[in-house]
Amino acid sequence: MKQFLRYLAWSVATLVALMAVMILLFAFIIPNPLGVTDRNTISQANAFGINEGLKVRSYINRNGSCPDNLEGWSSESRLSEFQYEVSIPKDGRAGRTIPIWYTCKENLDYVFWVRHSIDSGISITGGKDMAIKIQYGHFTDLKDLSLADELTQTEVISILIESKLITSKASGRINAPLL
Repeated sequence: MKQFLRYLAWSVATLVALMAVMILLFAFIIPNPLGVTDRNTISQANAFGINEGLKVRSYINRNGSCPDNLEGWSSESRLSEFQYEVSIPKDGRAGRTIPIWYTCKENLDYVFWVRHSIDSGISITGGKDMAIKIQYGHFTDLKDLSLADELTQTEVISILIESKLITSKASGRINAPLL
């Protein structure tokens, strides 16, 4: 009987330890595993990522180089293929924010990745004298959108609202000020 109780205690302790490891894994290593479903937060993150893409394109076309740093971004990205990372909203709680990653290569091609959930998000790609390409949606049904350099701010906002990447509440965030 003593051995059975010892085995039972060991099993319960192992189960509790496993649950604690899973909680820590999803809280710190795999942030936002199930994703954010709030449309306003998603729209805000999309608008932020697209705006940053417009700013970086403008900077690259003007200076012929990638920006040295991005204001408000952390240069300690958790993903090795990206140089910078930020979460939207910036003051949000873990699991309630949308991570955004950025990298710019030597050939001046850049990528912003806005991760809504484990299987959906948007990627914003561009480069010197290139149109910005946005790929969005669920990974099984990706859609593509291109933003030419000559589009006005109003046209960009209209295209993004029509494609449902942003809502009218977030549209004021697409303003591409120069870096």
